[in-house]
Amino acid sequence: MTKADLVNNFGTIARSGTKEFMEALAAGADVSMIGQFGVGFYSAYLVAERVVVTTKHNDDEQYVWESQAGGSFTVTRDTSGENLGRGTKITLFLKEDQLEYLEERRLKDLIKKHSEFISYPVSLWVEKTIEKEISDDEDEEEKKDEEGKVEDVYEEKEKEEKKKKKIKEVSNECGDEMTSLKDYVTRMKEGQNDIYYITGESKKAVENSPFLEKLKKKGYEVLYMVDAIDEYSVGQLKEFEGKKLVSATKEGLKLDETEDEKKKQEELKVKFEGLCKVIKDVLGDKDELWKRADADKSIKDLVLLLFETALLTSGFSLDEPYTFGNRIHKMLKLGLSIDEDAGDAETDMPTLEDPEGSKMLFTSLHRQDMI
Repeated sequence: MTKADLVNNFGTIARSGTKEFMEALAAGADVSMIGQFGVGFYSAYLVAERVVVTTKHNDDEQYVWESQAGGSFTVTRDTSGENLGRGTKITLFLKEDQLEYLEERRLKDLIKKHSEFISYPVSLWVEKTIEKEISDDEDEEEKKDEEGKVEDVYEEKEKEEKKKKKIKEVSNECGDEMTSLKDYVTRMKEGQNDIYYITGESKKAVENSPFLEKLKKKGYEVLYMVDAIDEYSVGQLKEFEGKKLVSATKEGLKLDETEDEKKKQEELKVKFEGLCKVIKDVLGDKDELWKRADADKSIKDLVLLLFETALLTSGFSLDEPYTFGNRIHKMLKLGLSIDEDAGDAETDMPTLEDPEGSKMLFTSLHRQDMI
C-alpha cells in the first residue's frame, strides 16, 4: 500500500468503516475486501495491545502504520532497514493474558476454522526439535561453547551417524508407532539393499499411495515422512549404515526381481501388447485426439479416464476436472445403456396400474405409522 492507502484504509473505528463497508457491499463490492473498510482488521486488538503494519507499494516508499487502538495512529517512513520489496507485513504485540495465540495448536485451530475456504494459501512457520546423541567428551566440549548453538543435520561429519539414529518416523509396518532408521535396518527383508520412504502432508495422504504397491508386494517396509522438515533432512542424510535412502516416488524405481518375476513380467507385456499400443496412441498426442473421427469414442474415454484417475491417486491435480467429471458421466450412461445423444430430456416415470389403489395403500400405511 501507499502512504495514502494506509491513512485512508486504516482509519479509526470512529471513521464509520462499518457503514462504508455496508454501502459498498450493497453497491456490489466483493465481500472478501472487508478489510479495506477497517472492520475485520480491528479484531486484532482483541488479543493485541499494539499493531504494526509495514507495507511497500511499487509506486511509493516503504511505510509503517502503528496504533494502540487508542483513537490515534502514526504513519512514518520505515527506517528499520528491512526491505519488503513489495507487499505487507502485520505484526501483533500480544497482551500478557493472550499469549496462548503463540501456541502452534491454537494457531492451527484458528486457521482451520476461519480460513478453510479462503482461496489463498496459508503457511504456518513452526519449530521442530531433533534430538541427537553426544559422547561424554563431546558433552564437555559443548559446555565450553556458548549456549544456544544450533547444529543442523548437514554439519559435522563425525556426528552425523549419531544424529541419524535419533530421527524418528512412522512406517507402514508400525501402525501409529514411531520407529528409527536403526530399527528399520534390523527389519529389512533378505535381499533388500535400500531404505525406502515416502514424503507427504500426512500419514493418511501417503499410506494408500499407488507408489507403495510394488514395495508392499515385495514385503518392504516404507517410512512415512510427513513433517515439513523431513524432505529436507532426508535430502541431507542420503544414506544410513551404508544403505541408500530411496524415495518410493522416484521415477524409474527398480527393485530386484527373481527369475520367476521377470518371466511373469515378460508374459504380461506380450499379453497386453495390443492394449498398450492403443493407450499409447490415445495419450501420445491428446491434441490430435480430438481431431479424429469418434467411431471408437468410448475406447478413448476409457483410456483417458484410466490416465486421469492414475494422476489423482498419485497425488496430482487435473488441469480440467470438469472434463474428467463429464467423462465419468459418459461411462455411467454407457454402462446403463442410456443414449448419450438423448440430451437432458426427463425420463418418463412408469405409470401406476391402479393410482387410486396405490393412494389408498399409502394412506393406510401412513395411519398405521401414526398409531
